[in-house]
Amino acid sequence: LLSPTAGDSAPLCCCIGKMAAHVTQQLSSASLEDACDDDDVYEVCTHVAIVRKTPELDSPELAAVPRGARNLLLEGDLGKLSKHVRRVRWRVGRDEGFVSRRCVRPVSWKSICRRTGRARWRLDVSDWRPVRGEQGREWAFLMDLIPEPSEKERIGRFHHASDRYKALVSRLCARRVCAVCLGLEDATVEVGRTKGKKPFLLQGGSDEKPNFNFNVSHDGRHVVVCAEPRTVVGVDVCAPDSERKGGGEHDLEAMKDMLTAREWAWLNTEDRAERFRLLWSGKEAFAKARGDGLGFEFKRLDLVITQVKCKDGRRLFEGKPIVDGVSLEKEWRLSLEIFEDGHVFASARGPVHAVVDAHGLFKATLRKQSITSEELDADLHLEWTPLSIADLVPDEQRKAYLRCVDDDERSLAPPPPALSPDSTTPGSVRYQTSPPPPGDVKKGSGVYVSEAPMDCQWAVYGRDDDYRSSCAKDGCVTNNRGMILGYLTETQAGSASEEFLGELEPDATGSALNALDGQDTHICTLHLDGCRLVSLEGSTLCEVDRSGRILGPRSQVLGEVRPFSYAMQREVALYLCFLDPGLLDSQV
Repeated sequence: LLSPTAGDSAPLCCCIGKMAAHVTQQLSSASLEDACDDDDVYEVCTHVAIVRKTPELDSPELAAVPRGARNLLLEGDLGKLSKHVRRVRWRVGRDEGFVSRRCVRPVSWKSICRRTGRARWRLDVSDWRPVRGEQGREWAFLMDLIPEPSEKERIGRFHHASDRYKALVSRLCARRVCAVCLGLEDATVEVGRTKGKKPFLLQGGSDEKPNFNFNVSHDGRHVVVCAEPRTVVGVDVCAPDSERKGGGEHDLEAMKDMLTAREWAWLNTEDRAERFRLLWSGKEAFAKARGDGLGFEFKRLDLVITQVKCKDGRRLFEGKPIVDGVSLEKEWRLSLEIFEDGHVFASARGPVHAVVDAHGLFKATLRKQSITSEELDADLHLEWTPLSIADLVPDEQRKAYLRCVDDDERSLAPPPPALSPDSTTPGSVRYQTSPPPPGDVKKGSGVYVSEAPMDCQWAVYGRDDDYRSSCAKDGCVTNNRGMILGYLTETQAGSASEEFLGELEPDATGSALNALDGQDTHICTLHLDGCRLVSLEGSTLCEVDRSGRILGPRSQVLGEVRPFSYAMQREVALYLCFLDPGLLDSQV
């Protein structure tokens, strides 16, 4: 995938990537491919990421970059904060803006896990639903990835469909984290459970990762998974009341018996709900690391929580456990983080001798009994890597999974609406060297002009590099004979006589815009992953690349927009759809 973040510089060698980034502030797409194993190269991991001019959430949009777009991000790029929302610097061509930190991750996230045997993964499953629920091919495919009948049965025990979805994702996480961290074939992963229901890898770790173990949790919007190569690990996520089905922080009196007197006094502040989530998730993670889970009496644990100073905007905390009056500070480490949406993620690391395993099968997989303080402290506050459902599917089966999703979507999609007689599809009008104005408008001198006005906002040039039309700062578009073609705003197009021609409206996914004509007929779609116009049948009509070239369906040059940035893609799309559809005539 060619990233719209690519610049014009020549490909750079990976080994001088950091130095070159300070000089050029951008990388070519070839450079990013060469640097794909560099932990400083980040990629967009959501469907689309909005690049804004400043860290503020209400600042103007510069671009919408698609999944897979890459940038070289150094330490100073990762620390902007706006109203508790973390922002990172992102370069789009020669422009520079900011995207949400939750939208990006290191390109080498899998190789990092493989190298260290350590993982901190999170999945926001709030918007994920199998396309056809539990009756479609997607659900059947994912369930087939779970070979243990007992685990499938546990998934089916949940009453609410949303809980069954999270339970499935949790089990996919368990299997995938073992395969990625240990370099195993996914099909060879066998997961068992202790009497306290702690999951573990039956075949154990490796010589380099002698005590490999993992833990999974889900609540509210998130599913999280942790893995460690030497220490035992537990994880928990605690959602705010707005994301839960009841209980929790709005009814703290009912939870008083679970807390110590010191912890209860610590909650006596305005942010008591947030503090409660810190305490509860920390206690859960501690008990899950031990292996007895709910069998551990929470009031035995007095958790002392302190905030950690952090330069990159993360809200980090550490917990010091005291059990039955005895401090376990030397043997345990607890890391807690309050995420942007109010969820608290907690991970706990502890010694092997603390494991509670009645049957002894889990303990038998732990080969190294002594743990050093360095091993306890290593990457304690590791960043949580965002994943998608597709990331949990084995690499060799991902295409088959995506085909199942596509088949389910096609089975539900209605047939495309027929165009009204008055509708014009972009490209269906014959190409002319001078785009004609609509109707009988005769404004302008009619004399051919070979150069765009000096004060225009942007201009369009034809296939022979000939000046074609221009857009003024007030949105007025004139052709090369001085005749007004129409008017443009960011979302609408109007004729020279100021009659409504069409508009752009967000589609159901929010990642594309549908072009609707004056009769509200859908004529094509603008995909915000590089200013790409797509027909109702799914074929590409044109794409405007980062230099402004308008490329046809066979990558032939149909024209050029000068100057061009991805912040202009809405106006350019409206121009091509409604004011100059003949420019996209690819038969010429």
